[in-house]
Amino acid sequence: MVGSLVRSFSFRRAPADARRPDRALAVLVGARALVERGWVQGGWYVLQAPDGRRRFVGAGSLTRRGYGEIVGACLVGAIAESARRHSADAGTAGPAIDALWHELGELQGVTVPADPWTPTPVLRNRQVCDLTRWNDHAGRTREEVLRLLDATITRVTPPAIPQTSPQSSPESSPESSPQSRSASSDAARSAAPVGIGR
Repeated sequence: MVGSLVRSFSFRRAPADARRPDRALAVLVGARALVERGWVQGGWYVLQAPDGRRRFVGAGSLTRRGYGEIVGACLVGAIAESARRHSADAGTAGPAIDALWHELGELQGVTVPADPWTPTPVLRNRQVCDLTRWNDHAGRTREEVLRLLDATITRVTPPAIPQTSPQSSPESSPESSPQSRSASSDAARSAAPVGIGR
């Protein structure tokens, strides 16, 4: 399962616009909407045909993506699908995968510095394998996956820019408070989700 999913988005460098923080944020917000709709383990997606029939799509599946709309996805599958909706370029998912992997490492207390000499495909394969194992771990819940996505969305959400008027000082500005980052991530979570299905 992992190998072909990794190949679907990782062996090209992300295009310049995909490396923008707002693109990674959009991909993560879209992935969160997919996981919130339905979450799976041991595969990529659950597709539902117009007549209501469902198919589980995993390693070696011959089911075409056009079979129906996604009604459930694993963590990495949700990122790949969300990225596909933003750009046809295979590297679009990369920055969101990077951010998720680093956030997961921090939450687990394992910070692995990026080795600049590691080829991108090797690093991305490791990231996807780690995230897939975590998603598929026995006892994992959708709520835990959503919490990881929320934490990562917060991580990539730019801090609010303080706006001051002549009557107020930066210290008294509500945008300069510690809650501003939280408010930004709340806004990101409530943004219109990426459309699901075709």
